[in-house]
Amino acid sequence: MRTNILSLFIGLASASLIFCAGCKKESTVAPSLSSYDNSSSGESIVTNEHIIIVRNPLGTVIMNGEGSANPSVRWSVYKTVQAESRTQASDLFASIALNLQTSNDTIYVTLNSSLHDNSSLQGSIQIDIPYNVICRIEQVAGNTYVSDLDTSLFVENASNVNVERHNGSCDISSGVGNVSVEFALPTNGLCRVNVAKGDIALKTPTTTSATVYAKSNNGTVSLTGFIITITQQQSNFLTGTLGSGSGEIHAETNQGTIRLQSL
Repeated sequence: MRTNILSLFIGLASASLIFCAGCKKESTVAPSLSSYDNSSSGESIVTNEHIIIVRNPLGTVIMNGEGSANPSVRWSVYKTVQAESRTQASDLFASIALNLQTSNDTIYVTLNSSLHDNSSLQGSIQIDIPYNVICRIEQVAGNTYVSDLDTSLFVENASNVNVERHNGSCDISSGVGNVSVEFALPTNGLCRVNVAKGDIALKTPTTTSATVYAKSNNGTVSLTGFIITITQQQSNFLTGTLGSGSGEIHAETNQGTIRLQSL
């Protein structure tokens, strides 16, 4: 009996091996993806518009201010997609569109995709505008770069923000990311930066006149190169006055360092 049971077990095991050997193993190898790039550009003449609102939930925004005898908004879009083939890449490129509209005194620029899943694509915008056009940038998935504006600047719902040679007020809010602003504050102007998590670096001339409020809930606050009348100062908190205090500098981060430096 023992021999018969053993023989039966061996026979069943052999049959199972023969059956499994005939089974087709399902492939688990992911498809091979390649990176493809595409770019486009265009121009729109500015007539009575003096405000521009830019949104890019697909990637980076670059804004440059410039003077021109014939003021215009010049834009370039850079697209990058991950695809299995050039045909699929073409379909993904086609899903990314720049929408530029004007309403009254405002220009609206939005880069978006018609797809529900944008994980395989990215889009960046570079826009050259007249330096005196009021600029609002919001809903940016990538970094934000702004330079050479002589007007008010608003940045909202961004991550890393870098502003250079700005001559005007600015109001910037960031979730997670560092913010660096190089600015000349006009009389009665405002520079306000709020960050949930990240460092803040503010650079302004020694001749700046403003009240200063800087606070980090988890980090340090430092000031270098200025003659300032200090009202309160701790390692993570500073209030005081530069010059006559005609303008306002307000910087807050929940986690990170704050540095105010002279140009």
